[in-house]
Amino acid sequence: MTLFDILYQLGDTIGWSLCDYAEDRDGERYGVTDGTVTLGITLEGGAVYWQTSVRCDGEIDTLEDGVCPAGDTRTLLGAWRRAAALLDGKDAE
Repeated sequence: MTLFDILYQLGDTIGWSLCDYAEDRDGERYGVTDGTVTLGITLEGGAVYWQTSVRCDGEIDTLEDGVCPAGDTRTLLGAWRRAAALLDGKDAE
């Protein structure tokens, strides 16, 4: 599984109408974002290191980070949903 496979699965599950690829200054994809919430991912071997962050008032704040197996999209989706729920004022599942 490649980084792009993981990002594509996340975008499909979240919904491409709700997110897009997050890209660095060189145009390299590293995560998914809705413009405010970003889930950044680094793939090393069979592990995914991830971090959620939020842009608020021009500042970027880290919310949560962790590591999971490369095929564990459930953990990644949970992190995305918790971050998005904070902004929506809702409880995450």
